[in-house]
Amino acid sequence: MAQLSHEQTQFESKQFPISIVTDGLQSPANIGGILRLMEAFGVGELFLCESAVDLNSSRLKRTARSAERAVTIHSFDTTLNALEHITNKAPNTQIIALEITTNSIPLAQLDLDSSAPIALILGGESQGVSPEVLARCQMATHIPMYGNNSSMNVAQATAIALYSISQQLL
Repeated sequence: MAQLSHEQTQFESKQFPISIVTDGLQSPANIGGILRLMEAFGVGELFLCESAVDLNSSRLKRTARSAERAVTIHSFDTTLNALEHITNKAPNTQIIALEITTNSIPLAQLDLDSSAPIALILGGESQGVSPEVLARCQMATHIPMYGNNSSMNVAQATAIALYSISQQLL
């Protein structure tokens, strides 16, 4: 058994009808990591909302490893304005928060409409998805955790969510 180089891998190229919407993310490393994950999972649009992150930051670019060139990035002053833009473009978009709430569904139990686009909302590093944005979501999903902590890094959570959602859409 030998490790394959990037040139030797033969993964099927696929684009999923998923957009990532960030609600107040501020860390260049997290945004860079999310961009890299988006490219890896065939997700083409990032809506960066309520964020002052410099997209030319060396930390973001190091973490993204050029993925920022493969993903369309939209910046919005507010997350609610971004969601209005998304739903005006595609009214049947499933707006889903990745957040633990009183009625969130475990990620593996999501019942997705494979014919409708998905806007996956990711909350800021300290506060999560804001109450105003949660009120606009059609559903919330969470990653079941079995330790003492009830949260994880947003980029790590995004990896788990994109894997699970992409598998459901195949």
